[in-house]
Amino acid sequence: METKSLIDYGREVSAKEAMREAALEGEQTLSMLLGLTGVAVWSVLQGSGILRWDRRMHGLFGLAAETFSGRQEDFFACVHPGDRDRVRVQFSEALNRGGRFAMEYRVVWPSDGSVHILRSKGQTCEGEAAGAYRMAGICWAVTESNEKEQELALERHLMRFLMENCPDKIYFKDVSGRFIRINKAMREWFGEEEDEGVIGKTDFGFFTDEHARRAFEVEHAVINTGVPVVHKEERETCRDGRTTWVSTSKMPLRDPEGRIIGTFGISIDITRQKRVEARLLEQVEKLRIRNAELEEALKRAS
Repeated sequence: METKSLIDYGREVSAKEAMREAALEGEQTLSMLLGLTGVAVWSVLQGSGILRWDRRMHGLFGLAAETFSGRQEDFFACVHPGDRDRVRVQFSEALNRGGRFAMEYRVVWPSDGSVHILRSKGQTCEGEAAGAYRMAGICWAVTESNEKEQELALERHLMRFLMENCPDKIYFKDVSGRFIRINKAMREWFGEEEDEGVIGKTDFGFFTDEHARRAFEVEHAVINTGVPVVHKEERETCRDGRTTWVSTSKMPLRDPEGRIIGTFGISIDITRQKRVEARLLEQVEKLRIRNAELEEALKRAS
């Protein structure tokens, strides 16, 4: 029995050693993979107040390797004053109540005072002691690509805002004159509830053939020459009988390589202005006729 127990004990020790080696190998593999992505690793045990940082975490905070004290207060001191209270509250709540920690914040490097943007994510789990939590997480720098994504998101938002709120009609067409995108004002002017009622169609579906043909010829010239037409006044006659005047600009639409792939433009409704001008011209003509009549009367009187 004693010999068997020793054998079992030896096997148990060997199994534990194998498990430790496997765990160490797994940690080394994970660390290597995270190193390739620039992601750092951190952990903290509730109640201890001590943060464990790997080498990459030190670099993200502008510190030399193995110089971070591990104290939570020293971590918060590295955070930008404008973000510090927010980080402190969310970090503490996640650690004390259990849950996830995910946020973006700025840090100030002590070496040169430069500001860097970091993102951290953490997950709590039950610690060895009852009611205690252990939280582990990752951290990485917001790279130029992330900033570009934010810039693109802003550009898309501005584009949508413009297309939804500009009172003038905006459109994009392919080389065949088919609409590929329009703004809200143009969709509503066409009397359509959805863009799909316009996309893929040409001016011939909304205007008289005479006007549509004239517009197509102008756009075809813009495509062939690359020369835009700016602030051209033209009369639009719709198939439903409406007649409007617009000041329109048509420009070549180019792809990222600079090739012309269609046209885009904006039409400003000047119907009211043209009506006012017509009334003024009518009044001027009446005054001219009246003056001519008075001059003729004076000649006869003399």
